[in-house]
Amino acid sequence: SPVPTSSPVSPAPTDAPVSTISTTSPITPVQLQLQKIEQKSDLDFNTMPVVHRDNSRAQTQKVQKAFSDHDGTGLNIAWEFEQSGTVANGGWSVNDGGMMVVFKVEDSAVCVNGGNAQEQSGKANGIIMVFQETLPLHFAIGGMGEMLDEGYESLTLSLNGVVIASATSKARGLECSSGPAQVTYYERGPIYLPSGMHTISLQFTTFDDYDHQGVFYQLSLSKSAEEVQEYAPYMTSPPGNV
Repeated sequence: SPVPTSSPVSPAPTDAPVSTISTTSPITPVQLQLQKIEQKSDLDFNTMPVVHRDNSRAQTQKVQKAFSDHDGTGLNIAWEFEQSGTVANGGWSVNDGGMMVVFKVEDSAVCVNGGNAQEQSGKANGIIMVFQETLPLHFAIGGMGEMLDEGYESLTLSLNGVVIASATSKARGLECSSGPAQVTYYERGPIYLPSGMHTISLQFTTFDDYDHQGVFYQLSLSKSAEEVQEYAPYMTSPPGNV
């Protein structure tokens, strides 16, 4: 009689996605939600790659992300950054648990003590998580722009794919000087965000390499108008990089 054939062997189960959330302590409901989002979006909520592109050199570094329940308010935010044209200590920095983001422009080579002869630009993409039914998000952008021509530098703020504010330089006919940027709001805060995940982004460029001295642009976020207003003094001096 014919030799019986062996039964098909079922494939071994694939490994389940590995979560970056530590299990050394009880997992909170917030952490459980983050696990699901990590597995769905392939984002690592402990560290995030930050890529700095500067012409011929490309450098990737891991940084501790500003992604935590901000003061227990139910608002969480994570950022990743790209920048180009910087040669020293300029570019993006993040402070206050991700609630303040600054692009510092390096001084132009044509200005006293300046050393940058390139257009400087960058993108910042963030994820906002809301862990309550509705969250009022207040926001303000601004900074110090060049004072020679209008429309040189540009910072654009978008929320969930919609442009809500922009900032640029204001012409005063002064070379290698900086003054308050002019800001346009297409929507006024607060914007009420429902529970869940939202996207926020910043796009910045200097357009050229001339007359940038003491220039920076900034975004501040808060649940209250008072806290956003308190950030205003920082717009006269950019915070240090983290």
